[in-house]
Amino acid sequence: MKNGYKRPYTVDFTDKDGNIINWEEINFRWNIINNPGVIMNPHENRMELFLDNEDLIGSSFLLQIIIADKVLTEFEITIIE
Repeated sequence: MKNGYKRPYTVDFTDKDGNIINWEEINFRWNIINNPGVIMNPHENRMELFLDNEDLIGSSFLLQIIIADKVLTEFEITIIE
């Protein structure tokens, strides 16, 4: 994630056979672990993240997709210049 710029993320869901599941049928939520002050703007199956703090360059946080209070997936995002 580049400091000072908005970064979009999108989630798509599939079943075990790879068939697409309509995201509107899934009760999911976005979550950030170790949030350094990221502004989250969720809309439908998309999330826009924004951070404007040069002191946090080089740090990282986790973005998660949660369903029924269980983490479906997560990935680490590093803040760069």
